[in-house]
Amino acid sequence: TAKKLAEMGYNCLAIDLRSGDQVNGVTNETAARARLAGKPTEFLDAEQDILAAIDYLKSLTPRPIILLGSSYSASLVLRIAKDNEQVKAVIAFSPGEYFGEKLNLSNAIKGLNKPTFLTSSQKEAPAVKLLAQSIDNQITTTFAPKGEGYHGSKALWSQNPGNEEYWTALKKFLSSLH
Repeated sequence: TAKKLAEMGYNCLAIDLRSGDQVNGVTNETAARARLAGKPTEFLDAEQDILAAIDYLKSLTPRPIILLGSSYSASLVLRIAKDNEQVKAVIAFSPGEYFGEKLNLSNAIKGLNKPTFLTSSQKEAPAVKLLAQSIDNQITTTFAPKGEGYHGSKALWSQNPGNEEYWTALKKFLSSLH
């Protein structure tokens, strides 16, 4: 995803968060190191990794920051975007209420007033639409695929049927930010 966004002219920083394991045979080294060091690795613990990445980016460039998250990190980037003045827009693939009693995402993102792109699989779409009600609907784009779709940013992977549909919607959102 980052490679394709870079080809489209965006500067990208892809980060591993401290929560996760392995995808496509690639081990999440950040999560492995955190576990070895005895650091907390719950989903909410990864929020500080995203905040550190934002601080790092701001030290490198004055360009606007657009956060993109997938699954639980989609929920975290929505929460972060609400109050972080460094964030211009947010893209969330399959956000949801992943945190149990520790965080009610719908409440946490009430008042988010930055351009927001929300998408998911067809099965997840009703829950994503509920989350969208907490965000200013004049600057929120929601997208659900015609077919079944995929959870998270796997929807963009070239090997997954229908990825072009997601890319088209995402590109349209990104072009609206200029």
